[in-house]
Amino acid sequence: MSIRNKLLQILQADKILPLEKLTECMDICMSTGDSLDKVLVERGYLTEVQMLKLFSACMGYPYLERLNEKKAPEPFVAKVPIQFARNHCLCAIQQDDGWMEVATASPLETHPMDELSLMLDCEI
Repeated sequence: MSIRNKLLQILQADKILPLEKLTECMDICMSTGDSLDKVLVERGYLTEVQMLKLFSACMGYPYLERLNEKKAPEPFVAKVPIQFARNHCLCAIQQDDGWMEVATASPLETHPMDELSLMLDCEI
């Protein structure tokens, strides 16, 4: 099942959003090309925190409320332009042999993750 379908299923099952609002948002997505999460937050139907918690439930990633206890690994700091990280809401939080764990506020946007992988020459 796709992430979008999982999101829709949770939104409907948990009665987080009435069906007519959900239908409205899906129509907007189809006409504008915007992602469902972007439309839901921009319309004010969900907060960013609610959306991130939904992503966590759908994708199996942990939801981190704060990153202030985390320290970005040195290769991330040295190789990733700060404007790139800010523009794409990315911050590495852990590194191991050949991979780096990255926190993001936009997990459906895979292109920046691909670019980050190339910059750091490791798996993200």
